Amino acid sequence: MRRYVFFLLLITGILFLTFSACTPPPPENSSDREGQQPAGDTNTGADALGASNTGSVPGSDEQTPDATDDSVDGSGAEGESGDVVGSGESSEGEDADGEGEESDADEGETMTETSEVPADIFGHYTTWPPESITPEEVDLMNHILVVFETTKGIVKVRLFPDAAPISSANCVKLVQEGFYDGLKFHRVIANFMSQGGDPSGDGSGGPDYTLPAEIGLPHEAGSMAAARTGDQINPERRSSGSQFYWVHTDQSCTSLNGQYTVYGKIVEGLDVNLALSVNFTSRGPIPGAPTDSIVKAWIEME
Repeated sequence: MRRYVFFLLLITGILFLTFSACTPPPPENSSDREGQQPAGDTNTGADALGASNTGSVPGSDEQTPDATDDSVDGSGAEGESGDVVGSGESSEGEDADGEGEESDADEGETMTETSEVPADIFGHYTTWPPESITPEEVDLMNHILVVFETTKGIVKVRLFPDAAPISSANCVKLVQEGFYDGLKFHRVIANFMSQGGDPSGDGSGGPDYTLPAEIGLPHEAGSMAAARTGDQINPERRSSGSQFYWVHTDQSCTSLNGQYTVYGKIVEGLDVNLALSVNFTSRGPIPGAPTDSIVKAWIEME
């Protein structure tokens, strides 16, 4: 009888240990990254923005910024505090100088690429991304605004081509190709950042290329930065080819400074950024949460 009881206890113990070993550990509250995640702590795996978090966000190959807790308290906005990096006269293409005859657009009407901006500005490059772009193209981008019509309203972004020329040019190229039209903001964390630009809609997608790191500008309220995969698999910190995030506040993404490429800043529509539907926490997606999207994006001259 004792032998029977002994064997029964032994088998029970073995089954318990086996089950425990197969149970996934609970997520850490700072592991809110998906594939390419915007600003955040450097999560293990692909945190497009992750800074130094340890957890990885499920369902996202590219990393995005990681919030330090469930409420994700953001750290700065990207770009320099509101000022445009560089401002030369735009010289490329047709009338690309910032002065602007604002075409015949009515007051308050935005000028679209078909009226004022040269079409397919970067279409002459045979491979993408190029190693560099011309000074004239940098100059032109200093007079450009990227306009995103979202389901919550209009957001206008000024690029910083002097500090991040390849990232800025890539944004213009994708917008002129209609790449962002219809894509959703798949990862919006309250008081942290709003991430979009993924054609797969889950943080794992993008074009068939990545971009060189152009890290330097700080994260501030309204900063536009590139998501990327984590340092463990991306030691060069190359950026996603299309995924980006918009910082919510000056304090929300400061932990991401020096880790992600900031290449623009919202100059109109910061309230729209903050109004995008929250659908993510540091623990992952919020089941059933509504999701906003980019209706259309275009380029206009300042």
